[in-house]
Amino acid sequence: MKTQFFLKRMIERKQALFSMALVSLLVFSGLALFSHALNQTLRSGIDEELMNIAMQSRLVFEEKIKGRFAGLQMLASSMGAGNRDAVMGAIIKQNESLRQYRKLGAISVLGEHLYGDRIGEENLPLLLDTFRGKVNLTYLGQIGPQAEETILISVPVMHENNIRGAVYGILQGKALRNIFDSSYFGEGGFTFCSANTFRSLLFATSESAQNEQIARELMNNPYNLQQLAVLNQKLYYKGKGVEKFVYQGADYLMASLPLLQMPGWYSNSLIPEKNITRVADRVLIFSVICFLFLALLFLLSFWVMGANERKNQREIYRLAYMDELTGLPNWEKLKKEAQQSPVPMMLAIIDTKDFNKLNAIAGRNYGDQLLIRQARLLERLIGDDEYLGRVRDDTFALYLKESKETTFRLERIMEEMSHVSDDFSLQIACGVAGVRPPECLSDDVLGRSFSALRLAKEPDGTNANRCTFYDAGIENTLLIDKQLQNDLPDALLREELEVWLQPKARLADGAWVGAEALVRWNHPQYGRIAPNRFISLLEKSGQIDRLDHYMLSKVCSLLRRWLDEGKAALPISVNLSRAHLAKETLVQDMLAIIH
Repeated sequence: MKTQFFLKRMIERKQALFSMALVSLLVFSGLALFSHALNQTLRSGIDEELMNIAMQSRLVFEEKIKGRFAGLQMLASSMGAGNRDAVMGAIIKQNESLRQYRKLGAISVLGEHLYGDRIGEENLPLLLDTFRGKVNLTYLGQIGPQAEETILISVPVMHENNIRGAVYGILQGKALRNIFDSSYFGEGGFTFCSANTFRSLLFATSESAQNEQIARELMNNPYNLQQLAVLNQKLYYKGKGVEKFVYQGADYLMASLPLLQMPGWYSNSLIPEKNITRVADRVLIFSVICFLFLALLFLLSFWVMGANERKNQREIYRLAYMDELTGLPNWEKLKKEAQQSPVPMMLAIIDTKDFNKLNAIAGRNYGDQLLIRQARLLERLIGDDEYLGRVRDDTFALYLKESKETTFRLERIMEEMSHVSDDFSLQIACGVAGVRPPECLSDDVLGRSFSALRLAKEPDGTNANRCTFYDAGIENTLLIDKQLQNDLPDALLREELEVWLQPKARLADGAWVGAEALVRWNHPQYGRIAPNRFISLLEKSGQIDRLDHYMLSKVCSLLRRWLDEGKAALPISVNLSRAHLAKETLVQDMLAIIH
């Protein structure tokens, strides 16, 4: 016995360890998925933050470029002045942005030099768009002995709404790089411009040589060619993009946007990934710690929930299969307990007549105590291999062995049940249906027992207990009763109910002194039906007052006809139901019939 006990405990412990390992695996798998999802979310936020940096940088660039355009437009507006050279010289002297140009001049649409420095003939085609009225900025490439990056800016000269020429300026070297000063946003990062698929780069004058070297090596590193190709695709299709690059083992993030004032050029913000993800990494570490703590709480709560679940399962089972008031099995539990029997059985459904009225008079608590007493009584009266349960309200189900003493036994059970109350005389009704092998206890059997019970509860003029056994005739009787109940409204309209008069005679001389109105139903299908068959149905269905009204109308019409024919109108009594007498409109209803 001890060996079996220890083997059982060992198996239980192994199963528990396996369950804990499985739960732990699921928890850590969830942790990994959570970390990945959080990292992706944070990365998305980082990309958005970096793109905001690039947008701010682009705004700085574009504002400075617009300033360069504005200076040239001031010169263009003064081209028509009388002392043109003096006026334009004064403007240039006062405007710092104009003094930044390497060359500055003006030319007519016919190619005539109007003012300032000349540009080479090879650059004249670049002014065609300006001669059409457009402000233009063109990248000229690396020019001069130092191969400095160079751009040409030009604005149209207008006179009386006609284009007469163009004012142009060439920015080169430091003057061009000044445009990108104060464009840095964020610790450890910097901004630069690029063109020709990142082969041409422009940096601010304040940018360090180290940052320039990092940017150039990143753009020329063969390991970054794929990322550059992807970034170019994003710029082409979406107009913006963020990619990761590697420089000397360190990861950098770069966001790129096109410069609207410099076609073909892009503003790029580059920053070490660790600088921008530092806060995100802290959030991730904190989240992981919180997740581990929650996982620990989950394992603890899992154990507590398991204990509560087992307790709840027991409670659910009790509520689902046991009657809470009496502690007896309910109908579902009774069906499960009552296995197929090799001997004939019978299902007896027993309840107390007018139990609802007793509850209303004595109170629900009193009624509950009676049901408990009846349950304890029935538990003592059933034998081995017999079953007892509470079906509903005051209705009990007994699954008993069939024998020659069945009727006597049921009568004794009903007799004892009727005396469980010291204050009230109870009437017990019982409906019984037989169960023959191989049939089992089922809802069909319950339905047959209830059919017999309904017949047993029909008023019979006595206060005796009554037991009815189910047979085919009972079901047929119940079906006919239901049909009669449904047929009554139409029967009144078709005047199928006939008024019969039962005379009242004076004993002294036998003279007719009056009559009592009786009703007979001449049904088209079932023939003449006695009132004791259908009046109880009308009382249960609440239609009895319609019959009262019908009889009163017929009797009043009969008396009126006798008077019209010159006959004596003797008194005729009409029976009224208790329900009709309780109606407040009884007098008004009768007056309406008379008049």
